Amino acid sequence: MNRRQEELLARVEATMHGATFWNEKDLTQALHIPPQATGEILAIGVQQGRIVRLAPGVLTLPVHLEALSEGFSTLGSTFTVADFRRATNLRRDLVIHVLDWFDAQGVTLRDGDSRKVVGHLRSDPTTE
Repeated sequence: MNRRQEELLARVEATMHGATFWNEKDLTQALHIPPQATGEILAIGVQQGRIVRLAPGVLTLPVHLEALSEGFSTLGSTFTVADFRRATNLRRDLVIHVLDWFDAQGVTLRDGDSRKVVGHLRSDPTTE
């Protein structure tokens, strides 16, 4: 990665600290850069583990996922989507993406309609 890309990625991360979830269009507008530049820098950020793509159009930072994982301590040994939603105050669609990501990372394990915490969040989460 060259110096300009590093500077832009740092701007993206700084912007993304302002809210937990983003999409490419909103980031493009917030950063005042062309959509192609947004897509390219997000791809680099995801590849490096500095940005997490939870689903198409749903982006976040590892620090936000770490904060959400702290909500597990308030839940029982098993919990439902609704339990996690109440604990985090997230919209249901976002809760599903977050919990699916935690499942894929080995942090939670889905068993029917419930989940349980089975691991810890790695310090450098990546997706894709």
